[in-house]
Amino acid sequence: DERSLAALTSELPAVTDAQTRAVVWVGLRDQLALGLVDPRLLVDLAEVALPHESDDSVLASVGMHLTGTVVRSYLPPAEEAPARARMAALGERILADAEPGSSRALHAARLVARTTDDVEGRLRPWADGEGLPQGLEDDADLRWVVLGQLARRGLLDADGVAAAREQDRTMSGNLGALTARAAIPTPEAKAQAWASLTTDRSLSNYELVAVASGFWGPADRSLVEPYVARYFEDVPAMAGHLGDSALARVASIAYPSRFGTPETLALSQACLARDDLDPTVRRAVVDQQSQLEEVVRSRARYGA
Repeated sequence: DERSLAALTSELPAVTDAQTRAVVWVGLRDQLALGLVDPRLLVDLAEVALPHESDDSVLASVGMHLTGTVVRSYLPPAEEAPARARMAALGERILADAEPGSSRALHAARLVARTTDDVEGRLRPWADGEGLPQGLEDDADLRWVVLGQLARRGLLDADGVAAAREQDRTMSGNLGALTARAAIPTPEAKAQAWASLTTDRSLSNYELVAVASGFWGPADRSLVEPYVARYFEDVPAMAGHLGDSALARVASIAYPSRFGTPETLALSQACLARDDLDPTVRRAVVDQQSQLEEVVRSRARYGA
């Protein structure tokens, strides 16, 4: 209720039982989906509660939900960048107090890497292997998060991605490079990434998911806005050359959930009204549309 919600920012940091804290966060996630809590409250609460969070699984889960769902989808576009900056500062606070090399330090570093705008102090040095948190110097996954963020900002081009890929010839390096390349914010890079996603039959299931993961993230949404409508035409057409499992994952990851608007919802509903839609695509769109409906409802209620 409203009284309980108002008390959270002062009371949750004082709760000593980790299971109780986890239940509170899950309850907030459910209420967010139901349109019963302002998404801004979750950002406010994270700032005061997560620096005191001792359970690594709670820290990781809440951090991913905030950056991947709350900030990215629920908040209005004008509030996304300030909220990301607040999450970056939060990550820095947690990282400063974390035991070097611990899981807590890793979760905090990844939170910083996903959200920071500090290119010269964080992203570029970390990408070059300089100034990394103690114990995380050889974490390749963290490096690819950083490289992906540089690419998303237009600070790493396709040649730079290829050079980084040469330094990491592992499977995870290949996937990280595909995600970073798809994140490059130019019309040409987006067109190439979309063509790879929807027509390149040489890519594996994991590679298609990697491309989809990097596609929707540029700060300039106009670069990818034309692909919102194209999703509902091009992705269903992939049913002819992808197996059901791969198609379900790609259709889910590539869904334009970042555009949480009534217009996107109308396109999704029109897609589901088709009588020729592949059942696997239909299931994926139904699931993703359910979440989109939650976002649209929340934005309408809380002025977003």
